[in-house]
Amino acid sequence: HVTVPETVSNVGYYSFSKCTNLSNVTLSEGLQRIEDRAFLGCTALEEIAIPESVTEIGAYAFAACGLTSFTVPESITEIGNGLFSDCTNLTTVNIHDGVNKIGWAAFTRCSSLTTVTIPDGVTQIQSGLFEGCISLTAITIPDTVTSIQTWAFDGCTRLTSVTIPEGVTEV
Repeated sequence: HVTVPETVSNVGYYSFSKCTNLSNVTLSEGLQRIEDRAFLGCTALEEIAIPESVTEIGAYAFAACGLTSFTVPESITEIGNGLFSDCTNLTTVNIHDGVNKIGWAAFTRCSSLTTVTIPDGVTQIQSGLFEGCISLTAITIPDTVTSIQTWAFDGCTRLTSVTIPEGVTEV
């Protein structure tokens, strides 16, 4: 078990990377940033609550973790590149409407991901966003999206329905 006290403002780069037996992390109010790859490869970490004081979560911060679900706190407006890539147990991500950017490959190879809602305000579906999400069956893209980049849905073998709004000018 790891408890990050209120006196800590940043969880640094690779801080707990590849701590494969780390199953419980408590993050305290006062934490402002989780740096790139901070919890990368923590395969026993199935859930984590991010306090509202956190305003930035770096790239690949939770990649290849054992997370089963995740709720993006209201204080976060951007989801970093590769944030949940290779989280093969991740089934659901709750993203609030204040998120306006989802980085490339954020959900790449999340093979158990069945549900994700892209919020209004997001303008681009980044490259490889859902690549290899073999359990994803349907997705609705909000009217604010104007571009869907390469490999966005590559390898989504169960995907049967994608609603693309008329404002999209590039696929």
